[in-house]
Amino acid sequence: MSLRKIGIIGTADTSRDQAPWDDPEWELWGTPRDTEGWPHFKLLFEMHDISVVRQQFDAGKYPGYLERLQHIDQPIFMPAQCPEVPRSVTYPLDEVTRVGRDYFHGTGAYQLAFAAWQLPHVVGLWGGDLADERYGHQVACANYWLGQLDALGVAIVLPESCPLLKYDPDVVAQGVAEYHPRYPERYGYV
Repeated sequence: MSLRKIGIIGTADTSRDQAPWDDPEWELWGTPRDTEGWPHFKLLFEMHDISVVRQQFDAGKYPGYLERLQHIDQPIFMPAQCPEVPRSVTYPLDEVTRVGRDYFHGTGAYQLAFAAWQLPHVVGLWGGDLADERYGHQVACANYWLGQLDALGVAIVLPESCPLLKYDPDVVAQGVAEYHPRYPERYGYV
């Protein structure tokens, strides 16, 4: 295990301001879609196929995004190396999935899995807590990879506001709320 501290920074306003932006002990990773953060990141992850980047991002939600990708100096992990993105690097999926399952829902999961493969001393996650309901389908996967990191002995730093790796008493199985007891702090304990 190395003494590296890896900070994964998402774009959610919930906690990204708490990230160790100016702490040189932390190696920061993020996405090139982060218009404010990407210059600070040592590694970037764009885990969408180049066709998605062209059709959905560059032509819609993030105009000029492909041009930005073409001029970024940091390595950009992508599903496959892409001639249109000179600093693109193929994500080492085969190697990374030796640490855990081939289970990825979102860029954050790929970042957490890559961190597990790197086996740092500490991994922190800011602005990637997936609290927004649009990202609810990614929570289980993020928790899985955080669990893998924990099992490997990697210390995990999460902001207090981050709901990952926490019991939520308000989440009840659909359709059984009237039969389900309310446990305030831990399932099964009153």
